[in-house]
Amino acid sequence: MALPKLGQQLFIMRMRDRERGDAHVLDISQTAIVFELPLSTNSNTLLALDAKDPVLISYFAVDGSLQQFETTIHQKIAQNELQTLQILTPKAEEIRHIQRRSFVRVPANFAVAFLVPKREGGIPLVRGKGLTHDISGGGIRFHPESDVPVVAGDTITVQFSLPKDAPTTPAVSAKGIVLRLKPHELLSIPILSIRFTEISNAAQQRIVQYAFKRQLELRAKGLE
Repeated sequence: MALPKLGQQLFIMRMRDRERGDAHVLDISQTAIVFELPLSTNSNTLLALDAKDPVLISYFAVDGSLQQFETTIHQKIAQNELQTLQILTPKAEEIRHIQRRSFVRVPANFAVAFLVPKREGGIPLVRGKGLTHDISGGGIRFHPESDVPVVAGDTITVQFSLPKDAPTTPAVSAKGIVLRLKPHELLSIPILSIRFTEISNAAQQRIVQYAFKRQLELRAKGLE
């Protein structure tokens, strides 16, 4: 049974109206899980939850699979001016294990640095920056600031920080292969489609969790 870990992010859906939020696990035992008041996905306000409210809890296991279970808020706890929520720890048979067959790709708009190593034929090493178009656990698409001498099949290294990463969180670094160059609708410089070929499991899981949360945000805004 893959229970959430201390400090892990939970994605919480209030069943009565399907409003969503996220919170971190503050304490966990064989009988109960305690987490902070969830922050609404659709706004910067707290997601109102009270005892006996039905909720759907989602989180990621170490292998990247999505875990879900339905429960009710057991109680709201107030201690030292800190309010928390408690649910009963689910039994193994109550947890649904959802193995993802493919990575969810979501729109993104953050900076990325890249490096194209020197290739045979004398083309020199190229460093540059760009802006992401979308991202998934399997790859990234971005628009370089300037034209880059690459073709499909070239190797490329990318580095970036995900939105809302803490300042102390290491940047994601990955090697990939250029799959295609797609013409931009407005600009002359094409969008590069990259498939990751070398990326740490920890970095990939960070991207997967970012994509999942981003997908929830888009759904809450009616954009997906």
